[in-house]
Amino acid sequence: MLNDIVSELQQFLSINDVTLDNGSVVINKNNIVRAIQFLKNEKEFYQLTDLFAVDLNTSEQRFALFYCLLNHDANSRITIKTFLEDEEAISSISGIFKNADFYEREIFDMFGVMFFNHPDSRKILTVDCVAPMRKS
Repeated sequence: MLNDIVSELQQFLSINDVTLDNGSVVINKNNIVRAIQFLKNEKEFYQLTDLFAVDLNTSEQRFALFYCLLNHDANSRITIKTFLEDEEAISSISGIFKNADFYEREIFDMFGVMFFNHPDSRKILTVDCVAPMRKS
């Protein structure tokens, strides 16, 4: 099934923008929104179960972003992976999946990855100021 989805994504996007790597579908960062939208609308992956980043700490590809989707009817999961260079931004998918809002804010807060067209790109876990310590 995964090979079929990869083939369809290659036809939908471009054969050079979609590859398979260790069970994850690797998508060019410029096509992430189109790919996620395709998987939701055409392949019925209606739930984003997770979105997280990994700091690879390499010069070419600093971050890997993983989008985990679930198709309830077929009881199947798919992981989409894309890579970003240091200080590179990517388009938000919060318009496709509402719960991506929190995940993207968390990634921005912890890794500094910016998301284009994100509705609320404020920090969510850390604070910009430190409250004064209480004297005991």
